[in-house]
Amino acid sequence: SDRDGGGRSGCGAARLRRGWRLFEEGRWETLGDWLDAIPGEELAAQPRLQVWKARVLHWLNQLDASLALISQAIGALERDKDKVTLAEALMVKGTCLRIKGDYEDSRAVLVEARDLLKANGSPPGRLAEVRKELGMTLSRTTDLKESIKELSEVLEYYEGQGDSYNIAQTSVELACSIAFAGRPGETIGYLERAREIWTRLRNDSSLVQTIITLGVVYHLTGDLSQAEATLKQGVEVAERAGNLKWELYLVTSIADIRRDEGDYQAALETYTRMLDQAWAVNDSYI
Repeated sequence: SDRDGGGRSGCGAARLRRGWRLFEEGRWETLGDWLDAIPGEELAAQPRLQVWKARVLHWLNQLDASLALISQAIGALERDKDKVTLAEALMVKGTCLRIKGDYEDSRAVLVEARDLLKANGSPPGRLAEVRKELGMTLSRTTDLKESIKELSEVLEYYEGQGDSYNIAQTSVELACSIAFAGRPGETIGYLERAREIWTRLRNDSSLVQTIITLGVVYHLTGDLSQAEATLKQGVEVAERAGNLKWELYLVTSIADIRRDEGDYQAALETYTRMLDQAWAVNDSYI
């Protein structure tokens, strides 16, 4: 995940470059298989690879496994006094805690990671990534003003770098915070830009997440027909990929439309069915 180089060469650097390409494309399973092929003793001896694998486990929704692995990496990094990589490991931990619904703990860990990077003169890309994750957590703790500030500044940094992946991801998260703040109409430009980038990067995972957000925004602005059409496009992708988590968010958002149209029975049946399935994906928010 370190695109700043750091002086690495040879096999290790090649692995990280290859890993980043797979990461940008959202090919979590492929990246997971690649990391699984690394012998256990080599993985244990390289905390940076442990952090990478924990990242992948997080994206594959294996949050407890990710947290267990990141705890091992944190211990090794504290012994090695590698403050910058330690902050990256804390970022992964904070992200997993957020997804599990532990918002206050997530915020505390991410603030620790941010402050650690600031105190140790980290590469600006590392600090931007931690601030991005912190901004996402702040939106869940309803500290929307601070969330928008963090994410706006992070987006400005990524635009200056021409970093398409992070421009798209930060645009989506900033759009969510702005919408939560009661200004959904301001978000469509951010979301359409992200949708174009994800399509170009062939990242279906992030594309579907953006479609979910865009569908909700159309809903909030009162364009229910456009909202439903957008969400149904996402359902097709989710079903093709066999991804239950994506489908849960999409179908639940369509149920919200049924509810607001006054078709309460259809909405209730869908909510009940989706709630029964939601326990399988370990996502507290849904």
